[in-house]
Amino acid sequence: MWGYQMYEIIPDLVTLGKPMGNGHPVGAVVTTASLSDEFGSNNLYFNTFAGNPVSAAAAAAVLDIIEDERLLANAQVVGDHVRGLLQPLVDRHDFLVGVRGRGLFFGLEVGTSLTDPRPDLAKEIVERMRTKKVLISKVGRDENVLKMRPPLVFTAAHADLLVERLAECLGDIRA
Repeated sequence: MWGYQMYEIIPDLVTLGKPMGNGHPVGAVVTTASLSDEFGSNNLYFNTFAGNPVSAAAAAAVLDIIEDERLLANAQVVGDHVRGLLQPLVDRHDFLVGVRGRGLFFGLEVGTSLTDPRPDLAKEIVERMRTKKVLISKVGRDENVLKMRPPLVFTAAHADLLVERLAECLGDIRA
Protein backbone atom coordinates (compact mmCIF):
# COMPACT_ATOMS: atom_id res chain seq x y z
CA MET A 1 0.00 0.00 0.00
CA TRP A 2 2.88 2.38 0.76
CA GLY A 3 5.91 3.07 -1.40
CA TYR A 4 8.25 3.04 1.59
CA GLN A 5 7.37 -0.61 2.24
CA MET A 6 9.39 -1.60 -0.84
CA TYR A 7 12.53 -0.50 1.00
CA GLU A 8 11.88 -2.11 4.39
CA ILE A 9 12.00 1.22 6.24
CA ILE A 10 9.62 2.77 8.72
CA PRO A 11 9.28 6.54 8.27
CA ASP A 12 8.73 8.96 11.12
CA LEU A 13 6.04 10.77 9.15
CA VAL A 14 3.75 9.95 6.21
CA THR A 15 1.51 12.50 4.50
CA LEU A 16 -1.60 11.60 2.51
CA GLY A 17 -3.57 13.81 0.17
CA LYS A 18 -6.02 13.97 -2.71
CA PRO A 19 -6.52 10.29 -3.61
CA MET A 20 -7.48 9.58 -0.03
CA GLY A 21 -10.97 11.04 -0.53
CA ASN A 22 -11.48 10.02 -4.19
CA GLY A 23 -12.24 13.61 -5.14
CA HIS A 24 -13.44 14.86 -1.77
CA PRO A 25 -10.88 17.22 -0.21
CA VAL A 26 -9.14 15.39 2.60
CA GLY A 27 -5.60 14.92 3.81
CA ALA A 28 -3.83 13.31 6.72
CA VAL A 29 -0.53 13.00 8.53
CA VAL A 30 0.45 9.70 10.10
CA THR A 31 3.27 9.76 12.61
CA THR A 32 4.51 8.21 15.81
CA ALA A 33 2.88 9.08 19.12
CA SER A 34 6.14 10.52 20.45
CA LEU A 35 6.59 12.84 17.47
CA SER A 36 2.96 13.94 17.64
CA ASP A 37 3.22 14.57 21.39
CA GLU A 38 6.42 16.58 20.95
CA PHE A 39 4.86 18.67 18.17
CA GLY A 40 1.70 19.27 20.22
CA SER A 41 3.58 20.33 23.34
CA ASN A 42 5.72 22.85 21.42
CA ASN A 43 3.26 24.26 18.89
CA LEU A 44 -0.22 25.66 18.75
CA TYR A 45 -1.95 24.12 15.75
CA PHE A 46 -5.39 24.98 14.45
CA ASN A 47 -7.13 23.91 11.26
CA THR A 48 -10.66 24.84 10.26
CA PHE A 49 -11.14 21.53 8.47
CA ALA A 50 -9.53 19.27 11.07
CA GLY A 51 -11.72 16.39 12.09
CA ASN A 52 -14.40 17.10 9.47
CA PRO A 53 -16.76 14.09 9.75
CA VAL A 54 -17.76 14.19 6.07
CA SER A 55 -14.10 14.07 4.99
CA ALA A 56 -13.40 11.29 7.46
CA ALA A 57 -16.37 9.30 6.12
CA ALA A 58 -15.18 9.78 2.52
CA ALA A 59 -11.68 8.59 3.41
CA ALA A 60 -13.05 5.61 5.35
CA ALA A 61 -15.24 4.66 2.36
CA VAL A 62 -12.21 4.78 0.04
CA LEU A 63 -10.29 2.47 2.36
CA ASP A 64 -13.26 0.08 2.50
CA ILE A 65 -13.45 -0.07 -1.30
CA ILE A 66 -9.70 -0.63 -1.62
CA GLU A 67 -10.05 -3.60 0.73
CA ASP A 68 -13.42 -4.98 -0.48
CA GLU A 69 -12.50 -4.84 -4.18
CA ARG A 70 -8.95 -6.10 -3.57
CA LEU A 71 -7.52 -3.12 -5.43
CA LEU A 72 -3.98 -3.58 -4.14
CA ALA A 73 -3.84 -7.08 -5.59
CA ASN A 74 -5.39 -5.70 -8.78
CA ALA A 75 -2.64 -3.08 -8.98
CA GLN A 76 0.02 -5.78 -8.89
CA VAL A 77 -1.66 -8.07 -11.42
CA VAL A 78 -2.59 -5.31 -13.88
CA GLY A 79 0.77 -3.59 -13.40
CA ASP A 80 2.57 -6.79 -14.34
CA HIS A 81 0.24 -7.18 -17.32
CA VAL A 82 0.84 -3.67 -18.66
CA ARG A 83 4.62 -3.89 -18.21
CA GLY A 84 4.50 -7.14 -20.19
CA LEU A 85 2.69 -5.27 -22.97
CA LEU A 86 5.10 -2.33 -22.86
CA GLN A 87 8.30 -4.38 -23.16
CA PRO A 88 7.63 -5.42 -26.79
CA LEU A 89 7.24 -1.73 -27.64
CA VAL A 90 10.71 -1.08 -26.21
CA ASP A 91 12.07 -4.01 -28.21
CA ARG A 92 10.49 -2.66 -31.41
CA HIS A 93 11.45 1.05 -31.16
CA ASP A 94 15.05 2.30 -31.08
CA PHE A 95 13.97 5.50 -29.30
CA LEU A 96 12.68 3.66 -26.22
CA VAL A 97 15.22 2.68 -23.58
CA GLY A 98 13.20 0.66 -21.09
CA VAL A 99 10.12 0.05 -18.98
CA ARG A 100 10.03 1.30 -15.39
CA GLY A 101 7.61 0.92 -12.55
CA ARG A 102 5.84 -1.07 -9.89
CA GLY A 103 2.17 -1.78 -9.56
CA LEU A 104 0.14 0.84 -11.39
CA PHE A 105 2.96 3.38 -11.44
CA PHE A 106 4.82 2.72 -14.65
CA GLY A 107 6.52 4.41 -17.56
CA LEU A 108 8.73 4.26 -20.59
CA GLU A 109 12.11 5.93 -20.86
CA VAL A 110 12.49 7.78 -24.17
CA GLY A 111 15.95 8.14 -25.69
CA THR A 112 18.53 6.29 -27.70
CA SER A 113 20.33 5.20 -24.51
CA LEU A 114 20.37 5.95 -20.80
CA THR A 115 22.86 8.74 -21.52
CA ASP A 116 20.97 10.17 -24.53
CA PRO A 117 17.50 11.22 -23.33
CA ARG A 118 14.94 12.50 -25.85
CA PRO A 119 12.58 14.90 -24.05
CA ASP A 120 11.43 16.22 -27.45
CA LEU A 121 10.09 12.78 -28.38
CA ALA A 122 8.56 12.30 -24.94
CA LYS A 123 6.66 15.57 -25.36
CA GLU A 124 5.54 14.57 -28.86
CA ILE A 125 4.27 11.20 -27.59
CA VAL A 126 2.36 12.84 -24.71
CA GLU A 127 0.68 15.19 -27.20
CA ARG A 128 -0.12 12.37 -29.65
CA MET A 129 -1.68 10.35 -26.82
CA ARG A 130 -3.80 13.35 -25.83
CA THR A 131 -5.28 13.43 -29.35
CA LYS A 132 -6.21 9.75 -28.83
CA LYS A 133 -8.00 10.70 -25.57
CA VAL A 134 -5.37 9.11 -23.30
CA LEU A 135 -3.70 11.41 -20.79
CA ILE A 136 -0.15 10.60 -19.77
CA SER A 137 2.67 12.86 -18.66
CA LYS A 138 6.44 13.08 -18.70
CA VAL A 139 8.79 13.21 -15.74
CA GLY A 140 12.41 12.71 -14.84
CA ARG A 141 15.49 14.85 -14.64
CA ASP A 142 15.44 15.19 -18.41
CA GLU A 143 11.63 15.00 -18.75
CA ASN A 144 12.03 11.98 -20.98
CA VAL A 145 10.13 9.33 -19.01
CA LEU A 146 6.53 8.79 -20.08
CA LYS A 147 4.60 8.59 -16.82
CA MET A 148 1.44 6.52 -16.57
CA ARG A 149 -0.22 6.37 -13.17
CA PRO A 150 -3.80 5.18 -13.52
CA PRO A 151 -6.23 4.74 -10.62
CA LEU A 152 -6.38 1.50 -8.64
CA VAL A 153 -9.54 0.44 -10.50
CA PHE A 154 -7.56 0.25 -13.79
CA THR A 155 -8.16 -3.15 -15.41
CA ALA A 156 -6.36 -5.35 -17.93
CA ALA A 157 -8.86 -4.14 -20.56
CA HIS A 158 -7.89 -0.55 -19.79
CA ALA A 159 -4.22 -1.54 -20.05
CA ASP A 160 -4.83 -3.15 -23.42
CA LEU A 161 -6.47 0.04 -24.70
CA LEU A 162 -3.66 2.20 -23.32
CA VAL A 163 -0.95 0.12 -24.98
CA GLU A 164 -2.92 -0.15 -28.24
CA ARG A 165 -3.12 3.64 -28.48
CA LEU A 166 0.48 4.05 -27.39
CA ALA A 167 1.61 1.59 -30.07
CA GLU A 168 -0.29 3.63 -32.67
CA CYS A 169 1.43 6.82 -31.52
CA LEU A 170 4.86 5.23 -31.45
CA GLY A 171 4.36 3.82 -34.93
CA ASP A 172 3.85 7.37 -36.23
CA ILE A 173 7.08 8.71 -34.67
CA ARG A 174 9.96 9.42 -37.00
CA ALA A 175 12.95 9.60 -34.67
